[in-house]
Amino acid sequence: MQSYDLVVIGSGPGGQRAAIQAAKSGKKVAVIEKRSTVGGVCINTGTIPSKTMREAVLHLSGFYYQNFYGANYHVKENVRMEDLIYRVQRVIENEVAVIHGQLQRNGVELMHGTGSFLDAHRIQVENGNGVNQLQAANVIIATGTKPAANPKVPVNGRTIINSDQILTMAQMPKTLIVGGRRSDRRRIRLHVCHAGRARHDCGKTSPVAGICRHRNGGSAGLQHARPPRDHAPE
Repeated sequence: MQSYDLVVIGSGPGGQRAAIQAAKSGKKVAVIEKRSTVGGVCINTGTIPSKTMREAVLHLSGFYYQNFYGANYHVKENVRMEDLIYRVQRVIENEVAVIHGQLQRNGVELMHGTGSFLDAHRIQVENGNGVNQLQAANVIIATGTKPAANPKVPVNGRTIINSDQILTMAQMPKTLIVGGRRSDRRRIRLHVCHAGRARHDCGKTSPVAGICRHRNGGSAGLQHARPPRDHAPE
């Protein structure tokens, strides 16, 4: 059984930074990540993908250049989901490589699998290769979030999706209702609104907090958004 000063469960921004800071302080650190890639929701389904989609939409639709070339200018006439997904995947791959480099440079050991507690200081890591046990003086649980589920909302992955499934859409929808007010959901509204030349019609909210409707039409209600900042090396 391997022993560590700190074991972090989850490799999202919180877990990653906690692990690196502990390693810089001379501690022996391991990170457990259930996904096949590091970065958690932030890198794989949340902040980074949604910001990348936003920037891709604003670029391909010509929004950045219309003050100079005119309102009818488009870099790409019909923006498809394939165009957005291609750019998102390239950015995710780069961000994952950055995190791997940061963990390796600081001597943090990365383990893929599902972590579970055997007791207060023993953790079991299970993956396709078997089961491993770790001994930890301290443990940080940084497992992040996942979309809320409601039995009254039958998510089917096609006509009703959650925010983690936005990259699985086969095509840009003509109409969309978004429930929730998190920043990534606001960015989703922007993607569809601008890429589909839809009208942003955010009026009264329904009992589902933050519901917003988009109908096929103009492109009102759009705001210029800054690109995501570069990550400084740890």
